[in-house]
Amino acid sequence: MVSAGSVHAQSNNPPTVAKAIPDLFAKTGSVLTYAFPADTFSDSDGDSLTYRATLKDGSSLPEWLDFNIRYQILTGIPASGDAGTLTISVTADDGNGGTVSDEFDLTVATSAPEAVLSLSGPATALEGDSGKRVLTYTASLSESPSENVFFKVCFHERDPRVHINATRDTSGSTTWQAGADYRLLNAGTPTASACTGNLSFLKGTISLSKSIQVEVRVDTDVERDEAFDATLELILPTQGAVLGRNRYTHWIQNDDKGDAHMVFSTSTLTITEGQSTTFTVKLSEQPTGSGFQSKEVTLGPTNLLFQLNQSQDTAYFPSAENPVLAIRPLTRTFTPSNYATPQTFTVFALPNDGSADVTTMMRLQGKQKLFAGEDRNYRNTADGISVTIRKATTPSTKPVVGITPAVEYATEGGDKSAKFTVSRTGPTTSALAVNLFVTEKTGGGRNFLQVAGKGLQSILIPAGQSSAVYTAPISSDGVDEPDSEVRVSIRASGVYDIDGAAGKASVPVYDNDGAQIVSIEAGESPVTEGQDATFTIRRTGGPITGSLNVLLGVGEKDANAGDFVAPGNEGRDKTVTIPANQFSATYTVPTQDDSVDEPDGPVSVWIRRNDSAYLRHEGDMSLIETTVTVKDNDGEGDNSPPTLDNEIPNQTATVGTAFSYQFPANTFSDPDGDTLSYTATRGDGSALPAWLGFDASSRTFTGTPASGDAGTLTVKVTADDGNGGTVSDEFDVAVSDGGDPPPDTPVATFASASSTAGEGAGTRNVTVDLSPAPQSAITVAYTVGGTATAGSDFSIANSGSVQVPANTASVTIPVTITDDRDDEEAETVILTLVSGTDYTVGSGNVHTLTINDNDDPGPNTPVVSITASPSSMTEGATARFTLTASPAPTGNVSVAVTVAGGSFATG
Repeated sequence: MVSAGSVHAQSNNPPTVAKAIPDLFAKTGSVLTYAFPADTFSDSDGDSLTYRATLKDGSSLPEWLDFNIRYQILTGIPASGDAGTLTISVTADDGNGGTVSDEFDLTVATSAPEAVLSLSGPATALEGDSGKRVLTYTASLSESPSENVFFKVCFHERDPRVHINATRDTSGSTTWQAGADYRLLNAGTPTASACTGNLSFLKGTISLSKSIQVEVRVDTDVERDEAFDATLELILPTQGAVLGRNRYTHWIQNDDKGDAHMVFSTSTLTITEGQSTTFTVKLSEQPTGSGFQSKEVTLGPTNLLFQLNQSQDTAYFPSAENPVLAIRPLTRTFTPSNYATPQTFTVFALPNDGSADVTTMMRLQGKQKLFAGEDRNYRNTADGISVTIRKATTPSTKPVVGITPAVEYATEGGDKSAKFTVSRTGPTTSALAVNLFVTEKTGGGRNFLQVAGKGLQSILIPAGQSSAVYTAPISSDGVDEPDSEVRVSIRASGVYDIDGAAGKASVPVYDNDGAQIVSIEAGESPVTEGQDATFTIRRTGGPITGSLNVLLGVGEKDANAGDFVAPGNEGRDKTVTIPANQFSATYTVPTQDDSVDEPDGPVSVWIRRNDSAYLRHEGDMSLIETTVTVKDNDGEGDNSPPTLDNEIPNQTATVGTAFSYQFPANTFSDPDGDTLSYTATRGDGSALPAWLGFDASSRTFTGTPASGDAGTLTVKVTADDGNGGTVSDEFDVAVSDGGDPPPDTPVATFASASSTAGEGAGTRNVTVDLSPAPQSAITVAYTVGGTATAGSDFSIANSGSVQVPANTASVTIPVTITDDRDDEEAETVILTLVSGTDYTVGSGNVHTLTINDNDDPGPNTPVVSITASPSSMTEGATARFTLTASPAPTGNVSVAVTVAGGSFATG
């Protein structure tokens, strides 16, 4: 579907869609790579186009999917939970007010719903000095097509913005055009065309591959390595096939040397998988040039042939998608005084999924300053070493790798990059490359990561080390933009397993432009009386070169809780200073350790307005005010056991198919704020069957049932507060042989586990997803709970059920929020999906909507506290209590007081 944007200048013509983007397919757990053809969009004015990709509704692409704006490539690795169909919109912008968009569907499934059309071909080869060298590319289908499939393969520059591009012969003659490097062959005869003719796979064919040939010119010229791309393109939209991988880059590797060339210590290397070795290189003659800087020669892997990690000083070959070699350092520099002194590179042979030895060509490129003139004798220098990787004995146990944030946050400017620790378990005797996928949560179309830092990446953990730090550098600009988040996940590999609880991590990124906006986060909670309650006050925006004073309020707002904060530490006159060049500061509220047996309670800290110095997140009260719970340490026997808040729904599993279920974090809660631990058994208390495992830290059940496990298994989950309190819940796992439930039974889940809204938000729609969409209309039932009161705090039309029309993949439950004038605590509306006859309920069956109050007491509203003096006495004496108001009220204030404490009180 094509849509054109408005044009603001009358003389400008907007870009157009020259070739519609076809529908695509991605398999769960596998890498998706799709390159848009270079002529997808065109501009009659010759304007340079920029691109962006979003979902159809304008929202960001899902976390697992990245769009490379330089090369127009979609890359991602969908998980099983990402199955479904996305409608994606790609927009071309001419920079003069003209835009155009095209939409296509991306289907994600565990197996291809139809034939997949893909392209494969050679990645690198030496150029050769004589004879004829022909490259063969293969277009193939995964299965016979249900309709005719028409396509072509086109050859073009890898990137028009770089000068290391092979030149195509456009003459069509058997005699090579001057300066040309390659040409397309048609039945063995050179052709001037950049594309093959129309090729096809006819409906029902059993011949599922076609070959395309390209001839590479052999010569004795001294030149750099050069590249060109082959792209497979559908000629007509078709339901007969979907596109898989459709672009391949080929590097023509120079094998000719001039008088000025690299001298390697060896021409071949043999390395056992997981180990490393070194080689040295020097220059054959002194560098020359018209200026001092031009006499410097830098040798190293080119960033077009390798994947470079600047922060780790490491290059990966042939790419970061599935590297087989890593090289350190990235460069070595030679001058007229040290050109003949050998310098050392280290090469790591990386464990890979293959089962045989691999031989590849590891390349280095020479660089001289480009502005120095034609007398630079190393300006066209490329050479390499043949490296054979010997397959190592497969270890009996694979290492388990995980990733965690290494920094609290990242920012624009300075050296505050997003950093992640990638670790492994087990032996460290060999090097290990961990494959990563890097993306970011963006807002307003802005990006903090450079294009080269996104998508498929790798990190090397050298021998002898159990971890390494992956760094994602943050770009700095002068644009006021929304904060972001860098997300890194570990890609699957046959040489390691992924820690299920630490397979991905994220680091927030804060903008340093625009107005400063402050927020607050609670520290450890609960704390025991006598311990400090801590709060982090953070700022974003900029500049941050000066300190910032933030006005705070501190109070205990629960009248039924104990008194844990001294009067002098409460009030609306508190401040905290964020130091210059810092983004955050910690505010501490001391609590009193007394001998009074009293209920646990919260300490609240909130940010007060000061619009002349900073702004608050007015749309999210949780970033303006937060609490830390203080637990009393007096009295005995006052522990409250945990409670069951949301029953665990029954589950289904299939023989021979991996089963995974994580019960929600809000299934249980503890009134005392105790940290809960979990155990799982059969319903009768005996151990779980061998096929079913339980990870208590992530609350996740995993396993694959065998045929003998068919039937219904009752599982009991117990939550323990560590203080003698427990509660349990049971659910059934129905293990079938594959025929029950039918594959088209919809599974209902909430699109998210939680959301927040202010009282003035109006109606908040809570989305329920169904996968697959029901073939006929159904009714999905749900229950309503939480601390908010229906009718006074919120209302839901037709509460208790929602109608789902046929072929509809999602519906919404409208929660209308009442905007009252009461100053009150945040309240919750908890929606829980209930299984029905026409659908089942998935793991995400609970959604908690938090309603934040927007009625802030006036700045002079007194906070009243009460103290006793003395704290103990003999019966018959008078107990005296002092009520203190801060600040002092301007008029009379009535305070309600409740007297309790057995039969001693008479007043």
